[in-house]
Amino acid sequence: MKINLLDKSVADKIAAGEVIERPVSIIKELVENSIDAGAKSIVCEIKKGGKTYIRVTDDGIGIENSEIEKAFLRHATSKITKAEDLNSLSTLGFRGEALASIAAVTRMEVITKSRQDKVGTKIIIHGGDIISKSPIGCPEGTTMVIKDLFYNTPARLKFMKSEASETGRITEFLSNIAVGFPDISFRYLVNGKITFTTSGNGNLENSISQVYDHRDFRNLIPISCEIPGLKVSGYISRPSISRNSRKSQVYLVNGRIVESAAIDRGVEKGYRERLFEGRFPITFILLDIDPTSIDVNIHPNKKIIRFDREDEVVDLISDTIYNALTAPESVPRPAIDMGDLDLSLNKELSINRTEPLNASQKEYSLVHDIVQDSPLDLSETKQLTLRDILSSEDDSATRDYDDIEKIKAFDLDPGGVRLSWEEMRPLGVVFATYILCTDDKYFYMIDQHAAHERVYYEKLVGNYLEEGFSGRTTQLMAIGTVLDLTHGEMNLIDSWKKILESLGFEIELFGPSSVIIKGIPDFMSMEEGEKFAEDLIQNVDIRDDFNNQVAIDKLITKSCKSAIKAHDHLTPEEVTGLLNSLKKCRNPYSCPHGRPTIIKFTQYELERMFKRA
Repeated sequence: MKINLLDKSVADKIAAGEVIERPVSIIKELVENSIDAGAKSIVCEIKKGGKTYIRVTDDGIGIENSEIEKAFLRHATSKITKAEDLNSLSTLGFRGEALASIAAVTRMEVITKSRQDKVGTKIIIHGGDIISKSPIGCPEGTTMVIKDLFYNTPARLKFMKSEASETGRITEFLSNIAVGFPDISFRYLVNGKITFTTSGNGNLENSISQVYDHRDFRNLIPISCEIPGLKVSGYISRPSISRNSRKSQVYLVNGRIVESAAIDRGVEKGYRERLFEGRFPITFILLDIDPTSIDVNIHPNKKIIRFDREDEVVDLISDTIYNALTAPESVPRPAIDMGDLDLSLNKELSINRTEPLNASQKEYSLVHDIVQDSPLDLSETKQLTLRDILSSEDDSATRDYDDIEKIKAFDLDPGGVRLSWEEMRPLGVVFATYILCTDDKYFYMIDQHAAHERVYYEKLVGNYLEEGFSGRTTQLMAIGTVLDLTHGEMNLIDSWKKILESLGFEIELFGPSSVIIKGIPDFMSMEEGEKFAEDLIQNVDIRDDFNNQVAIDKLITKSCKSAIKAHDHLTPEEVTGLLNSLKKCRNPYSCPHGRPTIIKFTQYELERMFKRA
């Protein structure tokens, strides 16, 4: 067998195949080089999905005339000099393969000028071969123009996707990197048209709004936390806004866009109990970490990194997200365009509070069971409408709207007003589902079903985690409830019986394939306790690890919905009791399944609904 030494052109094309998969690979390498060069302004332009034309222009330090040819050699880099440098990388690029790989499979033109040079340099390279080099007048920085990608490797060319698909990949990368570097101004053009421009003023929230022109990306929640050697910052969406994939989850570690299972776990843990299964929040997670504690050299395209202190990263991210989501500022706001709503008064619905509700009235009634101490007139024949409720606030709660823009800015500031449970005044219940409350600044709608679910969930988890067998509070039943079980459920009796007993149930065997419930948690009715126990037993799986708190938590989350009253008419005392219990919860703002428990409206938003502003 004869061993051949490959020609340089062949070896370069093979190497290019490892680095340059498609047009976005070129954009990534060139933009990262521009960032490493200290650029404060970067312009990216593509045509036909980057297949025929790519241009990246920056105002960085440029390449010196004497070094430019060397820059296109394989493994030529200015970013490391020895192996030890790999342990403390502070740049996005470092391998010295990008420019050589790009040049090998394209027609390339480079115009660059460093501060040391009096004039710039223009160099033309086709297929890795330098065609010409000449002086040129130009500002400091570098412009790289790439044409005819894979013109000399047709086998690679035919595997590229459509123009729209390739453009989409480039747009996604540039959007993410532009957000990750808010102190750099980015301009992105597609087929001669500007797609987005960022100001480069260092404001991350501004960068997000300038890049992502979609209402889901407005009014995100800021996050920030720092411990020695590790800092997390960024913005996240409220649980009420989510997507069906991770595409809107952006992670940057020391400025490098990465895919990270560890960060995924941190996000999932932080949003636990707040999102439906299969839904993903919008996240912009920026991690600043000691370079010596990560390894970025484990993937050819540097997409994946390894953390030395992975558990610490997961815990910091999850704790930071959890703290942000449980802050009062994270209470959802109406996401509809209220200016388009038709809420004319001739469509108002009302009922006489003295008449009992039948099934038909349940569907159409607006307000019932007005809570005591409400500012409304509760005379027995009072007809109650939404207009009555919204106009019943005393004069001290009104605002001066001489400066509407100032009011709007104040209301939309996530940190502007904190929710105060003590100042909330219950007004009534809508559709036997939504409790209406108000304070001096907001009007609230509370989902009694979701709120009740949250209260039950935390009491159940509290019993399981903190009180255990010795501290549970159980009410004994005069007549026990018998549950008939399948063979599979009986086989797992030791597991689910232990869980139920730790939650406050008393259960005993009652024949070969049944059990009797003799006691239930003191906050449940007999019917609720029976239904909860049935659902939990049915949800137990032989594959579950019953020593794993996460598994138990999911089991309780699935089952506790059965213990909630839906569309029940609450008395004023029950409404007050539910609100008092909800405000004591560690997370009163969402049910265990991710739905919001409370939504708030500003007076300005209500004025818009009535077309008064």
